[in-house]
Amino acid sequence: MTHTILPSLQKTIDILVEGFPEVGDERRSKIRHVTDFIIERSERNKNVLLNFICTHNSRRSHIAQLWVQTAAHYFGIRGVETYSGGTEATEFNSRAVTH
Repeated sequence: MTHTILPSLQKTIDILVEGFPEVGDERRSKIRHVTDFIIERSERNKNVLLNFICTHNSRRSHIAQLWVQTAAHYFGIRGVETYSGGTEATEFNSRAVTH
């Protein structure tokens, strides 16, 4: 099954990918730990279950969930499932989707 990415989303992805070299060494080291986990699970044909937690569960964890799922699709990594959670049950912050 072939999936396509909306052109406006593809443009944002291209900008983000071009900016990868600008990620600092400390952050890159932290990201590498998670990346290695995802690759290792994927190569063993095991699902990768990732849960992003933030206070209030109103936007940060939702945005992280969506971007990681998008990255998995973009890079062709199968079996990635992302979830969002928070320390409090609140409604989704509408500012997170207004643009």
